[in-house]
Amino acid sequence: DGLAGNAGNYLRWNIKRELQIETRLDFLKKFSSLDMALFDDPEKQNLFNKVQDRSQGMFIGFYQNIVELFRLSFGIALNLSVLFILSPYILVIAVAVIIPDAILSLVYSRKYRSLFEKFSELRRDNNDTSRYLGNEASLKELRIFRVTNFLLDRVRRQRLLAFNSHKKEFKKESRWYILTAILEGVGHGGILVLLVTFALAGSITVGLLMFYYSAVRRIQDYLASFFWRLSTLYDDSMYAKDFFDFLALESTVVSGKTRLKKSGPPLIEFKSVDFKYPGTNKSVLKDFDLKIEPGEPVAIVGENGAGKTTVIKLLMRLYDTTGGSVDINGHGLKELDLDSWYSAVGTLFQDYNFYHFDVKTNIGIGDVSRIGNV
Repeated sequence: DGLAGNAGNYLRWNIKRELQIETRLDFLKKFSSLDMALFDDPEKQNLFNKVQDRSQGMFIGFYQNIVELFRLSFGIALNLSVLFILSPYILVIAVAVIIPDAILSLVYSRKYRSLFEKFSELRRDNNDTSRYLGNEASLKELRIFRVTNFLLDRVRRQRLLAFNSHKKEFKKESRWYILTAILEGVGHGGILVLLVTFALAGSITVGLLMFYYSAVRRIQDYLASFFWRLSTLYDDSMYAKDFFDFLALESTVVSGKTRLKKSGPPLIEFKSVDFKYPGTNKSVLKDFDLKIEPGEPVAIVGENGAGKTTVIKLLMRLYDTTGGSVDINGHGLKELDLDSWYSAVGTLFQDYNFYHFDVKTNIGIGDVSRIGNV
């Protein structure tokens, strides 16, 4: 038994770790390949947050619940058989008193899931606000402009709003559970009376009375655990659905097949370009034309919001134009193979990545295909 138990634990540990690693890698791979336009969609943002919150644990919970449901099913079947042999009436009572509790578990699992969905936008705002307070890079500005207390109050109000909504549902749930506990107590009393009656009539011995009563308690414990696992499995399955919906997101910025010939700086042309950010009706660029000759130094100057960064984002094909085209050496940017295009350009945005690696690795990241030669 000890050897089998250790082998089972080792197998479960390996499966859990494999699930954690693969699920996390699947999430990161997909997230890093998403179109920038998807991050401008609040609905998609909520999906990202839900998946990110649960990406490492959902399938582990799913796996554990299924294993436990199989184990509990065996225990339930065995004890049902024992009680059925003694008395179908005791069997019916034992099962009936646990059903209301099971229904409550399923109903409130769905309600709490609904509340989680309802506050997804507020939770995202709360996480972003909390990030300023817990980020070393933000501390200087927070201290100088004295906004720490403002942010703390915002975090507190948001958390209390969500907490009070859950508290309201929890109070309702508690009242129902009191009623089910009373019903369960009455059921236990009825079962005990029947068992004592059988014992007094000589149908069963005192030892069998204790055995059957233990079977009643076991089957109720098994059923309670079974339905709790079932409600948790439902919850996990909803998160699993979110995860697969996330993996199914399709990119609209798809790499072309024409490879850029590296024969020096390219000719860059914006031809009657129109652009609106997803979810907005405001045109950031309208009928925009720009021609940059090979090797020509150009500075784009303008007010905040004039579209300077947008021009670079379109040139890097982080977004596709709403109208018109961006051409490189006479080829539409949409036709170019993105790997060949990105290998020919370099970009430094205002919100650049600061990698925690050593200097050598940071330099090598500029061209990972040659990082071993740095």
